[in-house]
Amino acid sequence: MKTPTAEISGKSNEGTEQYDVDLALQAANGEVVSAILTVREEHPNTLLIIKFHSEEIVSGSETTIWDALLSLRKKLEARGFLICCAGGQLDMSPLPMSYHMSGGHIVSRFILGEREDKTLRQNIFDPIVNGKPASIEDQRAHYQAWLASTAYRPSLGDKILTALIELLGKIGARLI
Repeated sequence: MKTPTAEISGKSNEGTEQYDVDLALQAANGEVVSAILTVREEHPNTLLIIKFHSEEIVSGSETTIWDALLSLRKKLEARGFLICCAGGQLDMSPLPMSYHMSGGHIVSRFILGEREDKTLRQNIFDPIVNGKPASIEDQRAHYQAWLASTAYRPSLGDKILTALIELLGKIGARLI
C-alpha cells in the first residue's frame, strides 16, 4: 500500500488552501486501489475530491475536514470502497474537543478497555498504523464500545457534540 503524503500545492485565493494526498482504497474483494485525494479548504468550508481508475467522487462542502471526510466515505462505501487512512481506521476518531478545535484534522486511537492513547494522534490522512480500514458505522460502533469499556464519562459538551455529529451523519446519509 502506498504511504500517503500531503503536499501543499499552493494557495489559489486568500484563505484558500489546496493540496493533494496519495491514498489507497480497499475494495470489497480486498483489492487495494491507488487514489489521489485533493483537499480544498476554502474558509469556512472544506471540499474533498478523490480520483481513482477513471472515477472522480466529490464530498459535500462541509464546515470541517472530518465532516467532509465522512461525506466522501459515505459515497465511497456506497460504491464498495473503504478509505485507507487514519481517519478511516476502525479504532481512530477525533475526540470531541479535538473535533471542535481542529475541525477533525487530528484523530486519536481508542483501544477497548483503555483510556485514549495520547501517544498515537495522527493527521486524518496519515497511513493506517496497526489497524484496518472500516466503514463509518463500524468506526462509530467501535468508538461507542470504547466509551462503554472505559471509566470515561463524557462531559455535557462532549455528549452534545457527539449527538450533533451523529445527527449530521444521518442528514448526510439522506442526501446520498
